[in-house]
Amino acid sequence: MTPIGTFFANESLTETYSFHTTFIEIYDRNSELKHVFQLTKDEQFKMNSKYRTSIHIVEKENSTVVTIDSDEITNFIKIAREKEPKPRFSETPIPYFWLTKRINVDWSINNFGDFLLDIFFIILYFIAICIDLIIIVVLFALRLLWFLILGLIYVVRSIF
Repeated sequence: MTPIGTFFANESLTETYSFHTTFIEIYDRNSELKHVFQLTKDEQFKMNSKYRTSIHIVEKENSTVVTIDSDEITNFIKIAREKEPKPRFSETPIPYFWLTKRINVDWSINNFGDFLLDIFFIILYFIAICIDLIIIVVLFALRLLWFLILGLIYVVRSIF
């Protein structure tokens, strides 16, 4: 293909036109307001909090340098670098008092037969609560054992 024409510029575009802009947005959770600041060339923004966090932002020509120094950031980076996250204690596989919640009894007494039936259901309800408590304790013990095994594997892998 043949070019249609030529183009020539006397000045460098980076000196005349700056396409880079740095904005800082600070969100105030108490008042639910967002404050926006624009940095001009070589302008700086510094912030230090009482929680040992320091933020330093410098507007350079066509770039922005953001430096954050914080214990929280250090912990975040340390966790992000880990190959495997630490094991968590697992959730229960069934909801608590699953069996007891399944028993749907109409406790109203309309005659003597309902009264005798309610006494039978009280005994049945008590047995269901006992079974649910046993299930909760057994599942907790199994989850605790699993958590300890995973924790031991995690410690051994982190050593080697």
